[in-house]
Amino acid sequence: MPKKYRVVSLIILFFLWFSLLSRVPTFAVGPAMRFSALDIDLWPEFDRSALLVVLHSKIEASGPVSITLPLPADAKVNTVAFRGDNDRLLQAQYHLQARDHGRYLIISAGGNALQIEFYLPMTLTGHQHGFDFTFGPLPYPAQAVTINVQKPTHAKNLRGSPAMANSDIGLYKLAYYHRRLGTRPAGATIEQKVMYDKPDMNLTAVLLGMTTPLTTGSSNRPIAPYSPPRGRTIILLWGILLALLMSFGLIAYTMWRYRLSHPQRTKKQTSDVEKFDMSIKYCRQCGHPFGPRDHYCTRCGAPRR
Repeated sequence: MPKKYRVVSLIILFFLWFSLLSRVPTFAVGPAMRFSALDIDLWPEFDRSALLVVLHSKIEASGPVSITLPLPADAKVNTVAFRGDNDRLLQAQYHLQARDHGRYLIISAGGNALQIEFYLPMTLTGHQHGFDFTFGPLPYPAQAVTINVQKPTHAKNLRGSPAMANSDIGLYKLAYYHRRLGTRPAGATIEQKVMYDKPDMNLTAVLLGMTTPLTTGSSNRPIAPYSPPRGRTIILLWGILLALLMSFGLIAYTMWRYRLSHPQRTKKQTSDVEKFDMSIKYCRQCGHPFGPRDHYCTRCGAPRR
């Protein structure tokens, strides 16, 4: 097959496979993507002597999503999950990537309601405990951003900068302070500084009777592995089979067209010069054959040798 036909075939095959891979059930990331809600829970000294950050985000999309989130340089990822049927937490696929002078969390999940948890170091000096939280820049716009700070057990005089609303009683019957930021554009940075007085290093989860550290995150319940729906997997396999058949069909068609335009020689073509006969003597001067009794060439007169 000529080189130009091979190049055309490879280009067409590439576009076939690219079209197939683009059908993988993940939500395309684009400028129109945004958070319909983003709740940031900050739990200092909960199950470790660190700040537990719990991000509850909901993407304006139906079905699987694929997003990129920035992470602080010293963050330690604990849980990346999404909520499935019956509000059940399921594991999401993710990996960390360093780029643009920062760290990013690349997430592929089977649903649009995500829960991401990671730990950050805190300031624990004497009775003065606190943290300085920064998250951003936001990769997508967010319609409703809320910060919720859990008050550690035995903590007193909790204060925030910017200021937070008065506390109320929430999960685990603990006090929570809130700050509603409203809508935030893409590229915005969210900051919250909190200080409080605490005479000891006791962890809230220990005082609540939990086993620490929690291996299942703030939910304190198992996170199940996620398996894509069987029907979607079957469709993907059929798509791969169809792409293979199309690829082989394209190659066969290209070869058939080439053979039509370049027919093979079925018979040996004889040259203009007759086959050389060793029984006949030829003139060395002009190549004319000698007769059986010729002593000189009848064409050029050269003597026979």
